[in-house]
Amino acid sequence: MAALEIVEQHHDAVVAGLLQGKLDAESVPVFDQWLNAHLDAGVQRVVLDLSGLSYISSAGLRSIMSASKAYSRQSGLALCGLFGMVGQVFQVSGFAEILELHHTMDEALKAGARS
Repeated sequence: MAALEIVEQHHDAVVAGLLQGKLDAESVPVFDQWLNAHLDAGVQRVVLDLSGLSYISSAGLRSIMSASKAYSRQSGLALCGLFGMVGQVFQVSGFAEILELHHTMDEALKAGARS
């Protein structure tokens, strides 16, 4: 498997990305390009499922925070599937307090439908 694989799904107007592998300095450019393409296309909401990540670095956290700021001007960026070490990184870094987090993709999709 490559350092990062993004499996894309579409749910009405929402784009969902299942991230698999590692989100680190090496893979952040791929992740940023994927997110920016959707932002440039006018996608209003993106949900990232991080349950397939085995590792996230500070570069990955910065990229997600940047994406959250960019998408906050629209309907938002939501995260789900933060388990294990990746979930702990979000808790310890304080990002869990400032980002939109959900347990499952279904919860994130339903929350977006309400906003």
